[in-house]
Amino acid sequence: MLLSELGSFGSFLSGLGTILAAAVAAYGVDKWVHQLKQGRLLSVIWGTKVQVKKLESSLIDWEALNFYRPNEDFEKENKVISDITNLTDELEKSSWEIDVLDKTNHKQFSSLVMDLRLAFKARNDHINTYEQVTDKLSSEPLIEFEKARESLKDKQCSVLALINSTLEKLEISYS
Repeated sequence: MLLSELGSFGSFLSGLGTILAAAVAAYGVDKWVHQLKQGRLLSVIWGTKVQVKKLESSLIDWEALNFYRPNEDFEKENKVISDITNLTDELEKSSWEIDVLDKTNHKQFSSLVMDLRLAFKARNDHINTYEQVTDKLSSEPLIEFEKARESLKDKQCSVLALINSTLEKLEISYS
């Protein structure tokens, strides 16, 4: 009788051990999948930070070209605008990827990139009105032009700062 009870107890422990091993394995696989997703998101965040720095550099080049008007170097200006367009396209693709991988931000990052694209377009369109402003005899339109130019620049800078701070927060939360 004792041997049969020990055999039953052994079978019970064997079954319990199997269930426990399966639970630990499932937990381990879940953690591993989570780490893979988190690693992918961190990689995208770091790549996006590099794209933002490249974009900021191109925006500085564009600003330098447009500091004095009229700008006679149309070829260089077109190249810089093309670079900015390509960089914002890349940034937009990265923002989609971040929005898919990070379920907590509810497509906020894509919205920020769209705001940045619109802010640059508004600045570029405004700069292109310079010739119309300088045709006036009074200096008042030029003063208003410069005020609007600064306001548009501030808007773009604030969107860039928000993008950078969002990337920092995401990096910290997933590190």
